Amino acid sequence: MNNRWFKCLSLFLLIATIISAAGCTSATKVVETRYYALDEFPINPVHRYTPAVSGDIVVWTDISEGNKDIFGHDLASNDEFPICTNADSQEDPIIKGDTVIWHDRRNGNSDIYGYDLSTHTEFAICINSSEQNYYASDGNTVVWQDDRYYAKWDTDIMGFKLNTREEFTICNDAHRQTTPSVYGDIVVWIDYRNGNPDIYVRDMTITNPDEAVFPIITNISAQQNPFIDGDIVIWEDDRNGNIDLYAYNIDTNIEFIICDHLSEQRNPVVNGQFVVWQDDRNGEWDIYAYDMDTNTEFQICTAP
Repeated sequence: MNNRWFKCLSLFLLIATIISAAGCTSATKVVETRYYALDEFPINPVHRYTPAVSGDIVVWTDISEGNKDIFGHDLASNDEFPICTNADSQEDPIIKGDTVIWHDRRNGNSDIYGYDLSTHTEFAICINSSEQNYYASDGNTVVWQDDRYYAKWDTDIMGFKLNTREEFTICNDAHRQTTPSVYGDIVVWIDYRNGNPDIYVRDMTITNPDEAVFPIITNISAQQNPFIDGDIVIWEDDRNGNIDLYAYNIDTNIEFIICDHLSEQRNPVVNGQFVVWQDDRNGEWDIYAYDMDTNTEFQICTAP
């Protein structure tokens, strides 16, 4: 196995384990109790890609049999298992708890399917004849970008409750909405209603549609790639002439800077007190992190 790939996969699983350990008070403890011997779990980067992890389960897209399938691996038992091997294309899985979600083309268009690991049951999340893309989930709700009303030349945000298996509309404003993220009753996305990409929110506990949807940031620059965990929304922001990272606390209504280094910061993810992202300040794409409890930035991995 390529040593660089092995190190990157090990790092991915380690970081994912750290930031997914809700309620943990010690990052050191998480590392000590959740780090696995990955030399017993080789992955060929040519045939297997887009890994995701939740708890003991890693999932990925697998093309070793000639078409794109979804496979899983139990880190506790060291068992590999198929999740979906339909003859058509399945790819880009995400996993939250017992639910695996992926992009599926068995019906000739881009649909979303799911699989319950506890019941070994596959189910359709959205099989509308339109295209469904950019899906996300918190384990209770699935959200995605949907173009079923593309006659208005824009995409909307739709949702699906996993417990009731019911689909619902999150936002179908007459302008483009893309790339949603969800946590609990809050959904965030990129919204173009003001002529440039801003970050908007829907609070699903509010029944009045005029009050349920509201902006987090409408700066005239571009805000993109939002991600939410708890009360914290993070996004990429180019108000300073390069891509920086900003955040917003929904509970306190306070915006704050995560990283405004003169280099570019991209693809932020937040869980609990930690934010991690890609950073090119050293001339290569490295991984940096920020502890919101201590307001401390630190390196996770830098290229050799």
